[in-house]
Amino acid sequence: MKSKLLMLIVLFSPIALAAPPQATKKPLTKDQVMGLVKGSVPSARVVALIRENGIDFEPTEDYIRALRNARANQALIDALRAASPTKVPAPGGAEQSKQQIKAANTLMDTGDIDGAIALYKEAIQGNPNDSEAHRLLGIALGKKKDWQGDIAEQRAAILANPDDAAAKTELAAALRASTEAVTSDLVVKAPPDAEVYLDDEFKGRTGPEGELKIEDLKPGTHALRVSRPRKKDFAQSISLVAGQAQTVQATLADLSGKIVIQTTAGAEVFLDNTTRGVAAADGRLIIPDAPLGSHELRISAANKREHQQSISVSAGQEIRVEAPLADAVGRIVVQTTPGAQVFVDNASRGTADPSGTLAVSDVLGGTYSLRITAEGKKDFQQSVTVKAGEETRIDAPLADLPPTPGMVKENPKDGLNYAWVPPGPFMMGCSPGETKCDPEEKPSHAVRITKGFWMGQIEVPVGAYKRFSMDSHRPLPPEPNFNRGWSNDRMPMVKMTWSEARAYCLWAGGRLPTEAEWEYAARAGSLQSLYGPLDAIAWYARNSGSGGPDWGRPQAGSLKRPNAFGLFDMLGNVREWTNDWFDKGYYARSPQDDPPGPASGRLRVTRGRAWVANGEDMRVSYRGSDPPDGGYFEAGFRCVCDALKP
Repeated sequence: MKSKLLMLIVLFSPIALAAPPQATKKPLTKDQVMGLVKGSVPSARVVALIRENGIDFEPTEDYIRALRNARANQALIDALRAASPTKVPAPGGAEQSKQQIKAANTLMDTGDIDGAIALYKEAIQGNPNDSEAHRLLGIALGKKKDWQGDIAEQRAAILANPDDAAAKTELAAALRASTEAVTSDLVVKAPPDAEVYLDDEFKGRTGPEGELKIEDLKPGTHALRVSRPRKKDFAQSISLVAGQAQTVQATLADLSGKIVIQTTAGAEVFLDNTTRGVAAADGRLIIPDAPLGSHELRISAANKREHQQSISVSAGQEIRVEAPLADAVGRIVVQTTPGAQVFVDNASRGTADPSGTLAVSDVLGGTYSLRITAEGKKDFQQSVTVKAGEETRIDAPLADLPPTPGMVKENPKDGLNYAWVPPGPFMMGCSPGETKCDPEEKPSHAVRITKGFWMGQIEVPVGAYKRFSMDSHRPLPPEPNFNRGWSNDRMPMVKMTWSEARAYCLWAGGRLPTEAEWEYAARAGSLQSLYGPLDAIAWYARNSGSGGPDWGRPQAGSLKRPNAFGLFDMLGNVREWTNDWFDKGYYARSPQDDPPGPASGRLRVTRGRAWVANGEDMRVSYRGSDPPDGGYFEAGFRCVCDALKP
């Protein structure tokens, strides 16, 4: 588009126009003119080009309209028309007005008065001061007995041409005709075959098209009545104006009867499922316009039984209906968790029996808020609709509440308490600022535990292991010197192999923790080597009697301060088996999410240190390792469970 415009401007530039006299001028085409206008070439320049070169096309009205849309001004349009080979006259001018008047006269001669009126009006629109057009339009309106329109047009003709004698003659005739007209016409539109009366005089019936025309009526006020069988009469006072026709649309409503209802105050009344109102404070409702025929009546109110009946209405009949509404009650049967408490609209309605069932009787019909609660369970809430005489059953087993960090739950299998450890990220390995870390504790690296788990609050004690031994028919390991005959059931169990520790955890419904899970649980959100003051959280050489002739002894669980997850003795007392094989360089290639440990190895990882260790080795990142087939006097374990059954 830009290249074409450039060519046009160059072609018709002053340099081009200064070509030698023998050069032949070439008329502008439609596209060239449009291109100059759309290209924002100054209008004066485009006009000059049109006048100097001419055009080779007929500027039609559609083309001129398009130019105007492209912001061409009137001077440019006039130049185009002047340059046209046929000199097209401007629309709406005197020439076109004459042509339209001539065409309208032809229509008048053929009897098409409406068509002629339209053409006369177009001629006036194009040339408002055309006296002849106004005069002829007035004559055409007079043919339609529109005397006021005729008078207005003759006056407009005289205003346009005060010397128009013909218009003056027509004006006088129109004024005379308007005063001499003494009749009027009435058109009544109503359903077919309706009887029409004017001033109680029968005038005829409407035809199949639903219309009756009454002519030559005396102007003034008349009483119109239209009637038809099984319909209400249409009656209206009408005023007829001389010389004018009037149309009346007569809508005939169905004949009806009357229904008087006595019921409960505020009850809603429906006729054929359409609401007809609400009973007043005295319980009364009147339907004054009940259609003729058979109907279904329904009356309803909140907490009441519905009333339904069929009725038949005759013309002018009054039907009385007595329908007091009885209370509507139903029953809610709840199946839920045994012992759960059930509330209806926040009012306690009882407790579910051992089978989890509770029946709530004598509930008025309506919609209620149902809530069911039990300790350690999520509340159940639901909107419930009760219908009269019906039983509504609700199945609502209560789900467990999601555990919170450190929440304690008993494992029914081994009878020990387990604490909830939520999922989350942490930095595994040597803690910031710690200078005593061994090489296998490095590098410190980001780990994410993606699933929470339950971990034993204490190291597995002797008593629990004895139950496992009896249940699985496994012998107890050799007793240690500090617990002869395994007499102290509260001491942590020691001297079992890795396989025996794993077997216990499987029996208890769990497993051994991974090394990453163990350190994440031990830290419990702490970034430091210790999760508290050492003497407050751990049994170690200085506070457990270690160094004497019998090396001291471990202590019963839960005597020291727990960490933030509620876990005891994660440092000290006894070191603990984990599930992982030991690999000194594993941290350098460990995955970030849930590291499973090496696929194979010779030693298994132990964590947490024992009561015989000195304080310098007490840190959550410390990694121990031992052959898995050995049983060690200072090595115990604790289990984790992914889920705990009630």
